[in-house]
Amino acid sequence: MTAFALMLFFACVAAWIVSASAYVRFAAALYAALAAACAVEPPLAGSVALIVCAVAPVLLALALMRPRGARFAPAFACIAGLAAAATGIAVLAFAPLLIASIAIAVVRRRSPQALAVSFALVAGAASYLAGSLPALVAFSSVGLLGAALQTPVEKQGRRDRRGIGISGAR
Repeated sequence: MTAFALMLFFACVAAWIVSASAYVRFAAALYAALAAACAVEPPLAGSVALIVCAVAPVLLALALMRPRGARFAPAFACIAGLAAAATGIAVLAFAPLLIASIAIAVVRRRSPQALAVSFALVAGAASYLAGSLPALVAFSSVGLLGAALQTPVEKQGRRDRRGIGISGAR
């Protein structure tokens, strides 16, 4: 389990570096919390997984689709995740995940990579419902990296023309 947690953690670091989207970075932070819970406290990882699986895919869908009127979607997903963790009913957490993955697949239907992201999120949910937390962690890292590569890349700062070099010389 520790190897899968390390894989998810390094996927979170890579997604944070590659993506400039605040939604992807927040999802990466949530997945990093899941990786830490899996590595340090495996009994707690089930509750953390329910919260993360409800909120993070919604954030990834917002990053990929860029909708204007979906401000409250992360709040509703957070409520669903907390309710799932409190009651132990995993379907409450996976309803926002399924809605987000269907939205990604429908809106970005011409992008095979976005389709792979939605399939990875659904496969992680299905494997968790079957009782495999390591498979959820593995599929979540695939979905996170795929979504991070779909969002805009962080722009480099403007270079100083007065520095040493011949690029500004005539």
